[in-house]
Amino acid sequence: VLEVDADNTVVLRLLAEDARSRAAWSESVPFLIRLAELEPQEDRWPAALEEARSFRDSPPSADDAAQAGFATLTLVDIYLAQGYHARAVAALRQMVDNDPERHDARARLAALEEMVASGSDSRSGEDEPPAGVDSALAHDRSRRRRDQKHQFAAWLQSIDHDRNAKS
Repeated sequence: VLEVDADNTVVLRLLAEDARSRAAWSESVPFLIRLAELEPQEDRWPAALEEARSFRDSPPSADDAAQAGFATLTLVDIYLAQGYHARAVAALRQMVDNDPERHDARARLAALEEMVASGSDSRSGEDEPPAGVDSALAHDRSRRRRDQKHQFAAWLQSIDHDRNAKS
C-alpha cells in the first residue's frame, strides 16, 4: 500500500503499532518519522519517535526477550475468528498487564470474559461477537467458516466415494 500511497496514515499507524508491539524499534522509526511529518499537530508522534529511538539505542534486557511474544488486537481477532476464546482472553490479559493504559484492550477483555462466563464459549464459530467487534465482520467470518466446513465435508465425501469405487 505504501508503494502506491506513501502518505497513507492509516497504514503507517498500523505498521508503527505492529513494529512497536514486536519491540522492533528500528523498524518503527521510519513510520513514526513519516507520521510526524504528515501530522505535525499530533504531539504523540514525536513522543513515540523519541521512545522508539531510546529503546532502539538501549541494550536489550531479559524483560525485552520475554516481551517478544507481545499480543495484539489482531491476534485476538484471529483467535476469536477461530473460536479460541480462552486464547483471546489470555492475549487480552497480557496486553492489559503489559500496558494498563490500553483501555481498548481492557474493554474487549471485559466483554469477552462476560461472553465466556455466559456460556456462549462454543467452538462452532456461530457465537455472537463480543462488544467492540464489528458484527458484520464477525458474521462474514462465521459465514466463511461455515463454508469451509461444508467444503471440507464435500472433500471427505469425495474421498469416501473414490475409496468405495476402487473397492
